[in-house]
Amino acid sequence: MPGKAQLLLVLGLGFLLGGVSLDLNRWSKGARNNSDYYYDALMSHNLALAGAQVGITKVMQNPNWYGSTTYAENLSGGSYLVQRTVAESLVILSISTYNGFTETLHDSVEVYLDTPQFTSFTLFSWMTNSEGPCQWVTGDSVQGKLHSNGSIAINGAPVFMDKVTTAHKFTPSPGHGTDQAIFNKGFETGVDSIFFPNDLQNLYTAANTAGSKFYNVPTIWVTLDGGDPSVHGDGIALVRATQNGPVLDTVHLASSSGFTGVIMGNDTVHVQGTVDGQVTISSNIGNVYVEDNLLYEQDPRFDATSKDMLGLVAEQSVIIADNTANQTDCIVQGNIFARTGSLTAQDYNNGVLRGRLSILGSIVQNVRAPVGTNLNGILNSGYFKSYAYDARLYDPNVRPPNYPGFIPTVAYVTGWWETLRLPDFSQSE
Repeated sequence: MPGKAQLLLVLGLGFLLGGVSLDLNRWSKGARNNSDYYYDALMSHNLALAGAQVGITKVMQNPNWYGSTTYAENLSGGSYLVQRTVAESLVILSISTYNGFTETLHDSVEVYLDTPQFTSFTLFSWMTNSEGPCQWVTGDSVQGKLHSNGSIAINGAPVFMDKVTTAHKFTPSPGHGTDQAIFNKGFETGVDSIFFPNDLQNLYTAANTAGSKFYNVPTIWVTLDGGDPSVHGDGIALVRATQNGPVLDTVHLASSSGFTGVIMGNDTVHVQGTVDGQVTISSNIGNVYVEDNLLYEQDPRFDATSKDMLGLVAEQSVIIADNTANQTDCIVQGNIFARTGSLTAQDYNNGVLRGRLSILGSIVQNVRAPVGTNLNGILNSGYFKSYAYDARLYDPNVRPPNYPGFIPTVAYVTGWWETLRLPDFSQSE
């Protein structure tokens, strides 16, 4: 009997251990399968995430990019499809394909973006591609946003009422050395550059459509006439080929007359007078000269109902002319855009003091240029400066007709959706 009992005990233990071994083998295989599946799922999901990042980068490089591109990931053995269509202009869709150990997996990521909108350069009170050799000094004060694609040099304690941004840096750094500037709403360095348009083609096209005016002559002289000061909407522009020559054209600025807002000369443009209405006066290939004060019939600082709006747009520079009218102050109520040049004063360094240059509006120029010279902080030629932002321009929908603008290079992420693959551990049971 003892021998049979021992035999049964050995056989029982053998069956028990064999069963345990089979279970361990099954569990080991299941764990390996689960590990393989988890690895496959992770790789597929990471591929989809990589595709989403590629899509965001493509939109940052070109906000107008639409299309579909497949990328093979050699290290993982998978691929991802990135697509953005006009019909889904707010969404980047990334779909992965990963050939796993047991099956082909797919994951997807949808990135929801805001659509970059056209933004007028009047958003900025002051903007430059380069500040050139000029410095901001004590006594300078700017209301409205200020931005430069270059570095901003400070020598003293200028006051900036709104946020200041630069794609580069301040020299010296704020609070150090000669930079004692006061930033009432802060500053930021290293932001994205805001690029000027390559030409004035959009404005040229607008000037050559029905309702606007294009003059293909070497020079035009535009005199703005506000008409009866007690009547609003009766402003005109008298266009001549020479300063005192016969009137070539009388343009009624009221929209009810069919005017769509643009007066463009092909080359040199001279302008002065009082604006009653909305108009952009531009030079297609040359400079715009301010010959005398440019005033709104209704000054928006004192009349909240004012709709008067002026844009001065030059392919090269906007220049305050050196003439008798401008020897004792010059006032410009309007928005200035100099695509390849500057806002400057003719003969600003000839040793003659010319009073104060007062501007109400927005100033955007390729390179900052002087309107006067000083020695040890004392003006010895040209103009003192008094620049104020037209508060109406805080509204992005308010700008001169067909005024230049830009599309931001950054589209902000407003939503993010990823597939969620729940692990299946049934094989481990």
